[in-house]
Amino acid sequence: MKNRIEIGYKENGNISISLPKPEDVMDVFNLLLDALGDIDITICNEINSIGNPNDMLIDSDRSIYFLTLENTNDLKNIGKTELVKRGTLKNFINLSNEKHIEFLKWYYNYDNYEEAVNAMRTELFN
Repeated sequence: MKNRIEIGYKENGNISISLPKPEDVMDVFNLLLDALGDIDITICNEINSIGNPNDMLIDSDRSIYFLTLENTNDLKNIGKTELVKRGTLKNFINLSNEKHIEFLKWYYNYDNYEEAVNAMRTELFN
């Protein structure tokens, strides 16, 4: 693959990303999302705050990162960037928000609403 992305975790929990310079910003975005998906990092904009223009990402350890326009531009212009760890899932979840519950049902693979909320309260807030 001509645009191979290298991704690694740093000691501080941030994610370091580098790639050869691609043709355009959409190439960067698509390549990046594919590479992040390969290491179990996914977009979780369902729990993103209203007005936050960044894409919210979650990894398998439930750490949260924002993918900013600056990150995308850095990848396009200089071929590297760093996603800063912003917290964990429990720092961003509001169990009274229906969109958050729907995301958590999907994320934890629950079908029943009450079962999902109870399990999430136990896991996230104890």
